[in-house]
Amino acid sequence: MKILSYFLGWFLMSSTINALSNEIAASSINHPSPFILILRGPPASGKTSVSLVLRDKLAPAARIDIDVLRYLVTPRDFSIELLRAIKLNAARVAASFAEQGISSIIESAFVSKEIIDEMCSIIHSYGFTPIIFTLVIDEETVLKQNLQRELYYQTDQTRLHQLYQNYYWDIGQKIYVKNKEIEEVAADISMHLKAISQITNPAQPNEEGDQFVLFLRHGQALNHPHIFLSDQEKKLSSLGEYQAMSIASTINLFNPDSVFCSPYLRTVMTAQLACKGKEVHLRQDLAERSFPMLYGKTRGEISLEFSSELADQLDLCSDQIKISGSETLSDAQQRVVQEMQSILTCKGKKKLIVSHGGPHSWLCCHYLGLDISCARNFFLSEGHISLFQFDCNGVFKRIVCMNAMKFPPLEKLTKRRSSTRE
Repeated sequence: MKILSYFLGWFLMSSTINALSNEIAASSINHPSPFILILRGPPASGKTSVSLVLRDKLAPAARIDIDVLRYLVTPRDFSIELLRAIKLNAARVAASFAEQGISSIIESAFVSKEIIDEMCSIIHSYGFTPIIFTLVIDEETVLKQNLQRELYYQTDQTRLHQLYQNYYWDIGQKIYVKNKEIEEVAADISMHLKAISQITNPAQPNEEGDQFVLFLRHGQALNHPHIFLSDQEKKLSSLGEYQAMSIASTINLFNPDSVFCSPYLRTVMTAQLACKGKEVHLRQDLAERSFPMLYGKTRGEISLEFSSELADQLDLCSDQIKISGSETLSDAQQRVVQEMQSILTCKGKKKLIVSHGGPHSWLCCHYLGLDISCARNFFLSEGHISLFQFDCNGVFKRIVCMNAMKFPPLEKLTKRRSSTRE
């Protein structure tokens, strides 16, 4: 009877949200290839409602709810092993839909980063790149909204508090949902998807002599749960080492003429594992924006010495941080852009940069003519690549692929136009 009530409630809620989403159907996203979205966030953060609106905006699209999938299995065994299998199968279903030109939104809390990495690997094996969005909301609002849900859908408040305190927010693109309507949150996600659409349009054939810069983000780094570590101290986790080794075959295929790397330990370790046999040139100006005055301090110490708002920004969005004596966001972008121009003057047509998520997004904003405030539109997963294309004079042409583990064959990208000169 409880299961029947669950599905009845789900059906009625779907009908309500469908009515709302019809009002904004006119703003659907046009894209030549399907999206695979992984939508995550704590319980009561609005995932269900947002995913239903997105499904209509991305049509043809499917909404894949992990909570619904697990009720397909009898007996009701909600063990960790079964839940893992369900999530991995959801990735396979989404990839199968994508092969038919259908987008998917996979929706769940997704507490485990390891599970997400496994799902992404499955989706990549089908030749697609998933896009992850994390709904960010404060704990007070989550607890309040949880109590406003129907009793059957509520999560125990103590359990929800523990889940929130241990939730891993730094996965994918953060979407802030506090004080926003469902349609506004869906519109924020749509904005990110449209930005991606603009850089993945098929290119026209290019002249020979073009330069290619492959940008690799380092693998997952170890962080201290309570202390703000120095950037020089952060090393790769075991998963980060695996990510670096997994991308090595793509790096070998690219066969860069030269490798340039941020001097931070996590990027150097990534370069050593992904580019064995290649000389690595360390460039200070490829480093992430850092805050040395905070190194070694706990969150409480940062709150007391600076502000609680600053401590929150470190967890959520460091772009907004402004500390006297530290590098500004615009200065950091200018530093990285100038370094890229310097790298383009080096010999060879193929260069590899091993760096961080920040420098990657700043370069995207610069080359696409966007304000630095749009930096969060361009997410690069750990151990993933983006490929930038320039002409022989170092003038930017386009971004060939973004947040991928493979790239198109370069010989197709550099094919000469059949011209009347021949």
